[in-house]
Formats: sequence, structure tokens, C-alpha cells
Amino acid sequence: MCDGADWQSEWSSEIRRKARKPHRCAECRSVILPGQHYFRCVSKTDGTVSDWAQCSKCSRVEAAHMKAERAMGGDPSYLVGDLLSQVRECLREEPHYLVAFRAAWRGEPVPKKPVPLERGRTSVV
Repeated sequence: MCDGADWQSEWSSEIRRKARKPHRCAECRSVILPGQHYFRCVSKTDGTVSDWAQCSKCSRVEAAHMKAERAMGGDPSYLVGDLLSQVRECLREEPHYLVAFRAAWRGEPVPKKPVPLERGRTSVV
């Protein structure tokens, strides 16, 4: 699987908001303009509370990434600000990730990764 982050947050929250002032997406660094919807994310990890803004597109990429990683039996965690590079790395390393990510992006059921059995047969986990 792709290398995920080796930490788990104690808790996290994601709230959809409408911007009243400009924000910058923590993932793609694009500007979220006043009037646009975005997500305000907050998490507590190792006793430290962090918060960041995430544009709607990056939120959708994150959801598809998490579904694809889980379908392959991997850890969907990533470091904030590294989501897009994590997705690129997974695309390079795992051929099935593309199939799973596309299905998740379209809102379709995400196929499980086939597991090779003896003598060339495969099974789905």
C-alpha cells in the first residue's frame, strides 16, 4: 500500500462553511473566496489541536482517497498539506488504486483489491 501517516488523531471534526473572508486551502493552496463553500477542519493529535481550511474539491479528493485506500486494505491517513502528493504516490505505486479512486470519485461502489491465489487464480478480499 501507499505509505500513510503513522498517527491517529484523538478526535477530528469537519464543518462546511461559507467564507466571509478569503482563506487558503491547506492542500492545494488555492484561495477560497468570500461566498464560496469550504470545510473548516479541526483535529487533536498528541495533545495538540490543529485547524485548517479545505476547499470543496480537496475535500472530495480526500473522501475518494480514503475509500480507495480502505478498499485496498491500506491506511487512509495522510499529513495535512500532503494529500495531493499522497494521491500521486498511490497512483504510481498501486495500479488498483486508480480503479478504486475513480469509482469513489464517481460515487460508485469501490471494488476491493484482487488478491492472488495459487496457480494464477485471484480472489477479492
